[in-house]
Amino acid sequence: MARHPAPPFYRSIRPGKSQQLVSGNSFSAGSAASGSVVIGVGNAAALDTVDVNATAVGGPAVTFTFVVGAPANSLEVEIGGDPDASATNLAAQIVNPLNGLDSYVSAALGATGEALVTSLQAGLIGNGITLQATGATLTPVAATALTGGVEGPASAALVTSGANTSVPPLVYTNGIGERTLYKQRLFKTGAPKLTLE
Repeated sequence: MARHPAPPFYRSIRPGKSQQLVSGNSFSAGSAASGSVVIGVGNAAALDTVDVNATAVGGPAVTFTFVVGAPANSLEVEIGGDPDASATNLAAQIVNPLNGLDSYVSAALGATGEALVTSLQAGLIGNGITLQATGATLTPVAATALTGGVEGPASAALVTSGANTSVPPLVYTNGIGERTLYKQRLFKTGAPKLTLE
């Protein structure tokens, strides 16, 4: 059996031995994926579009269109006085609850002319969200996936019923992609314990 580094929330990991959960530490859900739509020098123009496709995480695919003047609906984005203003307006529409994306991504002004989009679900799954833009100064021009989504130890809440406490099975992934399964243990008193599978 390959040896795995101990997750930070365990005192030690020994094959076949019960291990006690260290109190005060928490489980990490990993890192969230992110990506950007960038509006370059010259600003956005009327009828330029931005597609945000969140179907990979169960969300909608939404197309936004830049317009001159006040938007008529949540799918229109007002062209601002400069790229930063236009990117800010785009980010605001991406998280507009009327579009249904706000449960799946966040959006905010990043660098100059950049609308930074981040998956609200950590892990690899967020890398499936894509961004695409049309227009002379907008990028990316091809559907481009968010990046940076990384798996961490699976989150698990302690479950208490009367005098019994248990934790669901956990999968811990180390820095080189090796995965270790810890079996659920049910016990009467004391801290939760898991055993190495």
